[in-house]
Amino acid sequence: MKGFRFSSTLSKVVLVMNFISLFCNASLNVENMHEAVAVPTLSYRGYVQKEGWQDWVSDERTTGTTGQRKRLEAIEIKLQSLPGCQLGYRVNIEGQDWSEWVLSGTIVGTIGKSKKMHAIQMRLRGECNGYDIYYRAHVAKFGWLKLVSNGLTAGTIGQNRRMEALQITLSKSVTSESDSAISRPYGLMVELMANPDKAEIFNPHPALSWIVPLIEPGDMQRAYQVIISTTLDDLINDRGDTWNSEKVISDSSVAVEVSDIALVSHHFYYWKVKTWNLNDIESRWSSPQRFRTGEINSATMDSTPLYSLVETYTKPKQIFKKVGKPLLC
Repeated sequence: MKGFRFSSTLSKVVLVMNFISLFCNASLNVENMHEAVAVPTLSYRGYVQKEGWQDWVSDERTTGTTGQRKRLEAIEIKLQSLPGCQLGYRVNIEGQDWSEWVLSGTIVGTIGKSKKMHAIQMRLRGECNGYDIYYRAHVAKFGWLKLVSNGLTAGTIGQNRRMEALQITLSKSVTSESDSAISRPYGLMVELMANPDKAEIFNPHPALSWIVPLIEPGDMQRAYQVIISTTLDDLINDRGDTWNSEKVISDSSVAVEVSDIALVSHHFYYWKVKTWNLNDIESRWSSPQRFRTGEINSATMDSTPLYSLVETYTKPKQIFKKVGKPLLC
């Protein structure tokens, strides 16, 4: 009986130890799960003429001012929850050219010296888990310039124009963790314009074009998907609140008409595209592109006739002045 009691007691101890072990492992798994789903954040703030430091903002929100003719004199940017990834940035300062590259959490620019920042460049280095950094600048007399990314210049150089505001965001550029993901489409155009945010689109069904990424000779596009959103944040998170074509089986990549949507006049839109090749391998999303609509009148557009070019053999007519000298048209 004593042996039985000892065995019973030992069994209880083992059960308790197993329970503790399971509880500890569960706790570790929960912690690991939280670490695995941690979303990186990018926050930033600007030092504005006559105002000083503004509050921290993130996710494509504006730091600085628009319409107030105030300089953005300094900037500080912080990247968090993305270990192994290094954020670098530098600015072009009035009378000083480009500053040195600085890292996350460093103030760059000038304070109390009344100097303009003309432009900014940002880049990510290291293990960034497929993220890209996108940004754009609001410049005096030009307004918002086009969206750029990964080391390109936002702002102006050599024009002595002050940068007044800035918007920054992170984008998870890779849609699949598979090593087979091919490169992204590029050369995006709207109505065959490479910079559609510098013009106005009047067509209610604008034509989109892109260059197809190919991974081997003879390869071609088999399908595509286009997303159009009213904000960059929605686009980055794959929310096509304006239009989502879903996967379309087609090799078309030039003048692909946007249908079944209602674009709003005098509004900015953002779009991106991804493709599938002949082996049905999915590409990465393209970089976002922004375009602006003008006064859209679908009734007028639908009623506008389209005339094709026709070769003729009609010779130019001669026109005579009263003095009798012929002029050829």
